[in-house]
Parts: sequence; C-alpha cells; structure tokens
Amino acid sequence: MHQKLTKEHIDLVFENSKSQSEYIVKLYRIAFPNWDDIVSVDGFPSVSEETSLYIYRKAIEFDERVVNPQRHYPELKVLAGGAWMNNGFAVDKDLPEWVVVQCDYTVKQ
Repeated sequence: MHQKLTKEHIDLVFENSKSQSEYIVKLYRIAFPNWDDIVSVDGFPSVSEETSLYIYRKAIEFDERVVNPQRHYPELKVLAGGAWMNNGFAVDKDLPEWVVVQCDYTVKQ
C-alpha cells in the first residue's frame, strides 16, 4: 500500500521531534496509519531515491543540531544520520517520489 509522504510531512516530523527514536516512529506512523495495531514489521518500507536522500539529509541535520549537543560526553558524537541508516526506509528506484510503500507486517489478533 502506498502512503503519501511529502517534504512538508517530513519537515514537520523533524521539527516536532525531540529524539531519534521519536522521528523514526513518526515516519513509520506515516507509512503505517494502523501503527498502533501492528505487532511486527517484516522488512522496511520503501521510498524513492530522492525521497530517501531528503530524509537522510533531515536526519543528519537533526542529529547534528539536537542529538550531538545533548551528549554527556561531547567528544563522543553519534554518527549523524546513523539511527535512520539502521532503522530507516529501503530505497526502490522504481517508485515515484514522495510516497512510501509498506512492507509486510503483522497486526494484533
């Protein structure tokens, strides 16, 4: 199933998040409107290459602006964009821009 995922949606997610986990969950909630009913996600939702690059840029900016300055030991910085790299969406070069396609998932019974 395709869900619309515009630059405006993405910008709002990052502007209104206080942590990496918060922006990740908010983006997954866009991909899966029934997020609260999901028990497990099997794989990763997919976006176009341009959409993916936009999200990565926002994740890097967020981490540099919000996460690294909050570190207890400032010399130990996180890899900006690393949380999204590990948990973010897959890239499908055949997808149109600004949509996210769900992967398989299991809902509560």
